[in-house]
Amino acid sequence: MIQAQARGLIDYRELDPRDPNWFLRHKWLLNELYRQQLREVHLAELHYWLHTDATSQQGSNEFRKGVLETIDSLRTSLQHACLPWIEEKETARKQELKQLSDEWIEYYGDPRDPKTAAKLQELLDYFTRNQAQAKQGR
Repeated sequence: MIQAQARGLIDYRELDPRDPNWFLRHKWLLNELYRQQLREVHLAELHYWLHTDATSQQGSNEFRKGVLETIDSLRTSLQHACLPWIEEKETARKQELKQLSDEWIEYYGDPRDPKTAAKLQELLDYFTRNQAQAKQGR
């Protein structure tokens, strides 16, 4: 809170303890300040590891693999700090795909089951034949 006040983001002269909107704006400002500082830290770490990778070309493969994993982890953290809604969309998408897969298995059967796989292959062959016949003009 002191950093936010020092940067001029929060003016405590306008504080009204009975105003819930003031506290909401205060929370938003502090959250954004936190995310901004988090981005700066992650960027500094990412630059450090990128320079480490660039200067350690003679290092062992295990070391380089560890450095690259760290860089990828930091990139993911930085992405989450800058664009937090992307992770929420990816999580929701994974849940939707899982739900769709479960519904498919419930209605049509598990594609890993040999009987269901044979039915799917028969259906695929039927559509392929019909498509080939339509292209030939029959």
